[in-house]
Amino acid sequence: MRVSLTKIYVGEAMKRLLILNMLACILLAVSALALFAQDHHDDQGIVNNPAINPRANACYSGGTLAGTCITAAQWECGWYLIRFEGYLIERQNIPSRCDALLPVEATHEPADHATSEPTSPSDHATPEPTHEESTAQPSPTATYEQHEFCSWAWATRPAPELAQRVQTNINAAGIANVSVTATIYGEDCRSSVTGEVLHFGEMFTQFSIEIVVEQGVDTSTYDATVRSVINSIPRSEIPGPMSIGISIKIVTVAHPVSAPAIEATVFPIATEEAPEALPLATAESTP
Repeated sequence: MRVSLTKIYVGEAMKRLLILNMLACILLAVSALALFAQDHHDDQGIVNNPAINPRANACYSGGTLAGTCITAAQWECGWYLIRFEGYLIERQNIPSRCDALLPVEATHEPADHATSEPTSPSDHATPEPTHEESTAQPSPTATYEQHEFCSWAWATRPAPELAQRVQTNINAAGIANVSVTATIYGEDCRSSVTGEVLHFGEMFTQFSIEIVVEQGVDTSTYDATVRSVINSIPRSEIPGPMSIGISIKIVTVAHPVSAPAIEATVFPIATEEAPEALPLATAESTP
């Protein structure tokens, strides 16, 4: 009887231990999935998966280049790289300037199957050099090839068509007397050989909105309306992989105003010698 009770107690203990181990494994798996989901998002909290997120980038958390991207060129290549790694694009679809980030392709050189049967042992004999050949010294000529690479410098580009689109949509939302400028911030790739601009790497787009209103007009909803209009534009149609900059300025006047015409302002190109030409992209709203 005692032996039977002992077996029962041992069996129950083993069952409890097995259940506890299974629960621990489940909790560990859930924690790992939660951690993975938390660490693999872009800067807008969207899963960093190129199959569902058009902004997915290898520079974001969980990507191959996470924590290493500084320049616009790196962010641009990161966009291509994560799609290449996800088998969404082919190698030939990636710009050549991003080749350094791609895995090296295996090359197979064809073997030389040409055979020549010697007809006599003399075919293998090495001819002895003449006196002139044995005393002559080679005269090597050093040749240097000048390689072209990018020298990156801060730069901007105006986006008047995008500004016009935003202004039209703001007017349609019920806000008149609006002036909109859209500027793309990034870096110019300047040739190390000629100095000319080879490529412009887009980083982000800055929208500057000025609204002129008469005294007494309720502007409490203007900020939310403007941001809603900009956010309604597909993200893929706004240049740059980084967050959008929005600056809103509301000017109050005492007399009636008329809607100003939009101007496509050409911003000065910022350089390393004049970095102040690149303003900070901070969102502000003046009541």
